Amino acid sequence: MEDPEVTTRSGRVIQRPSRFLAVTKVSRSEWREVACEQAIKAELSQLFDELKALQVIKRAEVTKSAKVLKSHMFLVRKFVADGSFDKVKARLVADGIDQDAELYPNKSSPTVAIHSVFTVLGLAATKTWRIVIKIDVKGAFVQTPMSGEPTFMKLDPKVLKYAVELFPNLKKMVEEDECLYTVLLKAMYGCVQASALWYVMIKAELEKLGYSVGPTDPCVFVKQVGNRIFILLLYVDDILAIVDKDEAEKIRAHLVAKF
Repeated sequence: MEDPEVTTRSGRVIQRPSRFLAVTKVSRSEWREVACEQAIKAELSQLFDELKALQVIKRAEVTKSAKVLKSHMFLVRKFVADGSFDKVKARLVADGIDQDAELYPNKSSPTVAIHSVFTVLGLAATKTWRIVIKIDVKGAFVQTPMSGEPTFMKLDPKVLKYAVELFPNLKKMVEEDECLYTVLLKAMYGCVQASALWYVMIKAELEKLGYSVGPTDPCVFVKQVGNRIFILLLYVDDILAIVDKDEAEKIRAHLVAKF
């Protein structure tokens, strides 16, 4: 028997999720699986080629007083609700534990307060023209330019193997310790300043669309057009938009063009 239709007091029908995901971690011993290798290479291709997040350098170019961050590749398997395999996702992360946190006094990014979420969703239910959409910015941090003193990171031999297979010209840049040294051009996940840099950039982009930060929550963005009020809720790199169809398309077009 199908689940009964859920309708709000305003008469809007709530659409049930079309799919659910479960995630399991992939151990390093399983990296040789085809799906895992493809995911690793897709991540490295994005960082080195598509987003230009990493610039390869010689070890001698590293600032003498700078610490070189280690990097770690994490893989997860994703499954849909019926248990069938969906995909493997890989992400290269910088080990920010070696960074001097005192150099980055503003290293946190605000996230929307739970009471803001409930309040705004309550408002959304009062107008039939409002729609609620979720926007996920792909690779948000690694699309954010780094600032300040250069940050260096190295790829260990286990990850470097896949990078050289993708980009054979990198082989000549491998050092005697069998590592590849890079300077970060974009805010890699794991860097202590990454989330703060991302917030500054996404805030600027939303302000270009006419939104302003709410007075009580730095992750609530408000815009008024005529008698309609649009609201965006920001949770790191996820945006929950309470808007109409035309505004949703404007936001989508702007963010697609930017990211």
